[in-house]
Amino acid sequence: MTERFTEAIQWLEDVPRYGHKDGLNNMLRLMDRLGHPERHLKVIHVAGTNGKGSCCAMLQQILMESGYRVGMFISPHLVDYRERIRIDHDLINPENFVSYLDRVRAANETLVSEGFPHATFFEFLTSTALLYFADAQPDFCILETGVGGRLDATNIIEQPVCCLITSISLDHTRVLGNTMEEIAGEKAGIMKAGVPVVIAKEPNCVTQVLRQKAEEKTSPLYMAAPACFLTRDGQGYSLSLQGAYQYDNAEAVLKTVRVLRLTGISIPEEAVARGLEHTIWPGRMQRICVGEGTLILDGAHNPDAARRLGQWIGSQEEPVQVLLGVLSKKDSSGVLSGILLGKEKITRMLCTPIPGEDSVDAEMLETMIQRQVPCIPFPDLKAAVDAAAGTRGTTIVCGSLYLIGAVLEYIEPWIRK
Repeated sequence: MTERFTEAIQWLEDVPRYGHKDGLNNMLRLMDRLGHPERHLKVIHVAGTNGKGSCCAMLQQILMESGYRVGMFISPHLVDYRERIRIDHDLINPENFVSYLDRVRAANETLVSEGFPHATFFEFLTSTALLYFADAQPDFCILETGVGGRLDATNIIEQPVCCLITSISLDHTRVLGNTMEEIAGEKAGIMKAGVPVVIAKEPNCVTQVLRQKAEEKTSPLYMAAPACFLTRDGQGYSLSLQGAYQYDNAEAVLKTVRVLRLTGISIPEEAVARGLEHTIWPGRMQRICVGEGTLILDGAHNPDAARRLGQWIGSQEEPVQVLLGVLSKKDSSGVLSGILLGKEKITRMLCTPIPGEDSVDAEMLETMIQRQVPCIPFPDLKAAVDAAAGTRGTTIVCGSLYLIGAVLEYIEPWIRK
């Protein structure tokens, strides 16, 4: 990486100290000063609690298999900030990242000098991505919301091609609301008049809210339906992404593909099959051999995702150990409860803080586990990963995507061997 890129990242990471969220106003002002790059893009807008990244990755791969160039903006990154902004599988290069970020910084400085609030961390990244995509002109751009939808920085897109709302559950409750219905209402904020919206398999209370919001916005609503996946006779689709929950995500993606076809976009059936079979999405049931054992990396950073992971652990034939780290702002009790649904197959839990993040103390996690399974608290991540790598068998690494990123960064030299 260049020195300018390193300096830009250091500056960006300091932004939360003085950035101020002002609804969508910061983004609207920035887009106006930057010449409205968002108006020159064909956008597929994706919101939800769980499965957003996986759905974005599957959609991108399907469209790429169909012959299109596809930009994608996602969050968070695992190791490198440039993971958030890519065209096809190529990350934005460091020079372009700095160049477009500098343009956003200049526009922001002018606005601040005029008395407007300083833009936030996520607003800078979103604006950088939109500028890059507007110049590169991919055939489609897939934009993933950060938190929520209604007031998310990506929601300045006036007329997306299609919207997709993935599985909704309780997360970011301090910002989005304390009930599923409130959170669903915020996610539904990405709906636009006349723009088709696909919703994944949801609880009834969520579906009712989304239906009502779609009617209010006059957005044609399409619900994901059960699809045919690979069976013993070889019929149907095959998924490269592991985990039972990925079938729900894939069903939402398949419905989105059908809706895109209704708008006149050519997506051959063979491209759909190849896309689902070849999608790669790091940190979501990602299997890596390290040392004596195998690591399976899965974010599982909220109770619903943790519950699905816990159920998967409980369904396995062989026992596993779990390496866990959770951000302090997350529902750590809910995450633990979900994972411990598989406690009969968990030999022990290795608890760790997450480097550089405000995370739950390892000893506190041990206390919360309350001897339901054997537990070892570690003072730092490296010691915990070393213990996992020195154990034969499988270790599930989970609790936070920030933990996954830190683990990937630490084990990279081992993977290269």
